Amino acid sequence: MCVPVRHQALAKLLDERAVMVSLNLSDNHVHADGGKYFGRALKMNSSLQSLNLRLNRLGDEGGKLLLDGMLDNSTLTQLNLSCNALEFDSAQTVGAIVSQSTTLRSLDLSCNVLSEEAGRLLREGLHSNTTLTGLDLRLNQISVDTMAAIEDVTKKNKVDAQKARREYLEAVRLQETGSG
Repeated sequence: MCVPVRHQALAKLLDERAVMVSLNLSDNHVHADGGKYFGRALKMNSSLQSLNLRLNRLGDEGGKLLLDGMLDNSTLTQLNLSCNALEFDSAQTVGAIVSQSTTLRSLDLSCNVLSEEAGRLLREGLHSNTTLTGLDLRLNQISVDTMAAIEDVTKKNKVDAQKARREYLEAVRLQETGSG
C-alpha cells in the first residue's frame, strides 16, 4: 500500500526539533501506514501536547504502531483516537502507556472495537497511574462494571490533581506574603 506523502511530511513536522503543541488531523485518512509514521515521530517529539486523530481508519495495526511511539513520549497530555477501529493489540499498548505515563491527562478511545478483556487491561494499567483524569471508552464492548471501575480511578486522579493544585497555589501565596 502506498503511503500518501502528506502523512510522511506531517510526521516529519513532529520530529525532535518541532515546536508544535497541538495537532488536529481528524478525518484525514491516516490509516495504518500513517500510524506508523506518526508513531515514529512521537518517539522523538518533545513539544506536542495535544493530538487528535479521530476518524482516521487506523485499524488495530495502525493504532498499535502509533501507540508504540507514545511509550517513549513524555509531553502528550491529550490524545483522541476515537472511531479508529482499535482492538485488543492497541489496548495492550494503551495499558502500558497508561501504567507508565506521568503526563497524559485525557484519552478518548470511544467508538472503537475494544473488548471486555481490553477494558480489563486498561483498568489494570490505571492502578499505577495518577495523572489520567479523563478516559472516554463509550461505544466499545466493555461492561458497565469495568467502565465504572475505570471511572472511579480517573475521578480519584482528578480530585487528587485539584487538591495538589490548591496546595501549590496556597504555598505560592504564603511564599509571596512571606508567611511561609
